[in-house]
Amino acid sequence: MMIRQLIDEGVVEGEREQREAGNCLFRAGDPLEAYYYLLSGSVCLTTAPLAAPQILKPNTLIGLQDLMHDTYSQTALLLADSEILRIKKEAFLQALQSHTSLRLHLIQQMSKQTTLTQASYE
Repeated sequence: MMIRQLIDEGVVEGEREQREAGNCLFRAGDPLEAYYYLLSGSVCLTTAPLAAPQILKPNTLIGLQDLMHDTYSQTALLLADSEILRIKKEAFLQALQSHTSLRLHLIQQMSKQTTLTQASYE
């Protein structure tokens, strides 16, 4: 909820978009140009053909696992009509530099993601 609070306060800025079910936000290998905050709806996040998909619910930041990468490592497909906030990569990185509480929150969130565990051994 901290990210939602920072969005509401204008610290993290983005463009609100309505997207229909079936639309793809990004595919694995696409250049990472933005992060997405799911305001309503649901998203299916997949990594590899044999990996179990992850279903994301509102108030989730999508793309965080690729914070230090130039491309997305996952594919994000909308399962329902959704409202998202598209946050440009540069704007998000700037907010990270200026807000210590946001950095701490993201470190906590990233430590919970199992996909990072696998990547840490590569």
